[in-house]
Amino acid sequence: MPTSWLFAASLLFQPQSAPTFLEADARSIVTELADPKYKGRNSMTEDFANASKFCVDWLKAAGIPPAAKNGEYEQRFTLQRVGVDPTTTTISTKDKKLSLVYGTDFVLTASQTVNREVEAAFVWVPAGKSLTDVQRRSLRGKLVIVHPSQQRDNAALLQSLAPTTPNPPLGIVRYAETLGNTAATELVVKDLPLGGPEFRNVRLTKATAEKLASTYTLPEFFAQSPNAASVEAIPTKLVVAAQSKVITEFPMHNVVAKIEGSDPKLKNQAVLFGSHLDHLGLSTDGKVHFPGADDNASGVTASLLIARAFKNATIKPKRTIIFSLWTGEETGTFGSLYYSRNPIVNLKDTVAYLNLDMVGRDSDNRPLNDAADDNRDSVYAGIARLNSPDLYKLVKETSQGTNLNLRDDKDDRTARSDTRNFVPYGVPSLKVWTGEHPDYHRPGDTADKLNYAKMVRITQWLYKTADRLANQSGRPAFSEGAEYLQGRWTAPANTVVPPTATATFTLYEVNGARESVVDQITAVRPGAFPIRFALRTDPKKLRKDRSYRVDAVMMDGATKLFSGTAASLTGDNGRLTAVEIVVPG
Repeated sequence: MPTSWLFAASLLFQPQSAPTFLEADARSIVTELADPKYKGRNSMTEDFANASKFCVDWLKAAGIPPAAKNGEYEQRFTLQRVGVDPTTTTISTKDKKLSLVYGTDFVLTASQTVNREVEAAFVWVPAGKSLTDVQRRSLRGKLVIVHPSQQRDNAALLQSLAPTTPNPPLGIVRYAETLGNTAATELVVKDLPLGGPEFRNVRLTKATAEKLASTYTLPEFFAQSPNAASVEAIPTKLVVAAQSKVITEFPMHNVVAKIEGSDPKLKNQAVLFGSHLDHLGLSTDGKVHFPGADDNASGVTASLLIARAFKNATIKPKRTIIFSLWTGEETGTFGSLYYSRNPIVNLKDTVAYLNLDMVGRDSDNRPLNDAADDNRDSVYAGIARLNSPDLYKLVKETSQGTNLNLRDDKDDRTARSDTRNFVPYGVPSLKVWTGEHPDYHRPGDTADKLNYAKMVRITQWLYKTADRLANQSGRPAFSEGAEYLQGRWTAPANTVVPPTATATFTLYEVNGARESVVDQITAVRPGAFPIRFALRTDPKKLRKDRSYRVDAVMMDGATKLFSGTAASLTGDNGRLTAVEIVVPG
């Protein structure tokens, strides 16, 4: 559906006034969920069940109906920890030159019995380089052995080899001096096919990797050329055999409730809210409590308040609105994974997924020059720019009048939360969060540190967003394959950026004397230099016979403070290279 649906739909829908959300209500729920009595809400403990009961009782008191089977609020499933039998798990080469021993040479995990032959290759990519299209395609269906430094420092390489990319490899093989814990296990949802390979998480010792390379005369990987990428295929197949076993099981559940749509036809479509209720629990010695006030009592609180507001609204939404409080996010987004395979409303009929994860603090990430003082009214409208420009345009519109500063992504965080289980199914998705801070995943993430004034404005904005999505005649389109061109704008030390400044970044496609805008963003109060930014590109639309340029302009009112430009080249992989713009000294 074209982007113009937004304008057409807005002529047909006049939103009702958004309700007022009270700071006292938000503070009360966050304080309750972050209380030590819930011991950090670890999803595999009774502590999570107790926090879940509080939320269910709250929903019942508000008169919001359940959405799970049999009239329950709990959408139940079983999580399993699985391992392999070390005595029958082996990797050998088909030509019988090498036979590797589990626990000594390698470890892996498997959720079912494995007996298969696979191809493998060593891959080395120096800094600033990338795989060519030919090299990338040659890795399809192979195990890819990468160097430890690239596991740590080369995010672009790992992203280019991700399972969601075209022609993905079978998996990434990691190696280190030692294997560490050789009792490798993984968590899986019982009776839920994972897709992809039946074995995962292969790790080798450095000695084993060197033995493979030397046995088959593959010198480039360990030579680590600074000038060129290399792909060296092992000239024989690896034979992988493993027998999986269930070590233990955990009963799990999401909390799901709904406001049923009022329109006879549109009620079969849904707007889906999701917030994970679980957190990290206690420290391994049981002495330290991780409250998880921002992460993610804040998102749960906003979801509950929005649900109650729709329940009390005079005009009921035309589409159904589902509110889900996920379990198992911190251990692998298992609650939302289960829902995506067992949805209350079919995902093809889910018009948008609104993910609320950490919506209560002011971003304070000093290594990235992101200071809390610049973010008292800021919230990230994350990932919608990539997967649904329609949804992104809508949320920008619904933020008007809320006194919020909607920030744009600095990187793609789709995989960092429960959004990872909806974007692959073509559901337009928004990741709402207020940024990282020093208390992230620490005992200091307490209820007293939240910015409740901002949090209730975020709640109001998301109510308005859901109101639009639930009532308009049209629905946002999903966009597949877009990526971010990442950039950095640097300046001499002690360059001052006024608190009233704005920074605009524009990506141009240049064709001789003609140029057109590919993407443009403006950051309000961008913070101190260096400033990170990300611009949307669609690799399918990039052309090698065109050039691409990024311009940066910083303004303070009508006064231009700084400007700069940098070229971005179309690499061999068809993607634009990252850019750095420099303010002269």
